[in-house]
Amino acid sequence: PLTKGPPHPAPVRRSEISKLASPEPFTDAELNALLHPDVRSGVLSDVQLDAVALARKAHLEGGAIIDGDGTGCGKGRTACGILLNSFKLDGSKRAVYVSVPATLVDVQRDVRDTKLGVRVHDVRELSSTPGPGVLFVPYTSFKRKLDLIKRFLGKETAKMPIIFDESHKATHLKREVGKCVAQFLEEHKDQLHV
Repeated sequence: PLTKGPPHPAPVRRSEISKLASPEPFTDAELNALLHPDVRSGVLSDVQLDAVALARKAHLEGGAIIDGDGTGCGKGRTACGILLNSFKLDGSKRAVYVSVPATLVDVQRDVRDTKLGVRVHDVRELSSTPGPGVLFVPYTSFKRKLDLIKRFLGKETAKMPIIFDESHKATHLKREVGKCVAQFLEEHKDQLHV
């Protein structure tokens, strides 16, 4: 791990491919700039903190991050750590979490466990724009609820984080949903941390 934190509760193995993409370790000064103290409070493991720090660095450089960790690394918890870091450092009050419907319960748990302190709004149950919090959007609802997502985004003054989780399970979706997501990201790239 690049970041000091609690050891990850499960064994983590690195593939030979992942070793080719190993970033340089962060200095203490870099970590202090990349991670809010609340994120380092012990709710995330050292491996998860690495991903949060790398995400923050990518966002500051105008990029995005793909977390390709394997099963058991807690990618959902890491994603909520990225949201917490963005909320604390950027002043964001809203985030969008796009995934498959079955992960809603996991997202609610991870939001609670990372002490994000916001409500998770299920877009499928909404007819009007909700207040601050995490807007949970299944891939199957993205296109149909696009106007509501845009209104939710429009109420945020800071860059808003957006998470795309379980995207490998969304491969069965029609091409038009993928095009809709790509167009949304292009139109709003200056307002989002991906």
